[in-house]
Amino acid sequence: EGRNLCWRRLGQEVGLSVTGRTIQRTLSRYGYSCCKACKKPFINRQNQRERMRYSCEHWQKPVDFWRKLMYSDECFFDTLKQGSTWVTRLPHKHYHDHCLQHTFHSGRSSVHLWGAISHNWKSP
Repeated sequence: EGRNLCWRRLGQEVGLSVTGRTIQRTLSRYGYSCCKACKKPFINRQNQRERMRYSCEHWQKPVDFWRKLMYSDECFFDTLKQGSTWVTRLPHKHYHDHCLQHTFHSGRSSVHLWGAISHNWKSP
């Protein structure tokens, strides 16, 4: 995928004999820039489909339905420094799948947080 290539390498891949700076200036005229990929926890395709199905089935439920539910989530923050991936993208493509740096949990040092919210209530 070309989104992770530096400008010079991108030119080499497509057979251009121009500098990386020339490619950068040309692509920036069309709105492209090179920036750090947004980090987002990995969600496999099956879970993506299940979330979409759930939202399609419930999006027209009345407000009273939603007031009876509690939503919880958990996350892990790694305490060790990790590197960033740089990608080439358009400004509105922050969360396009090819522009993300998916994160996975391993045995490294991390902090685990859990929280929940409901109508007029939140966990401590």
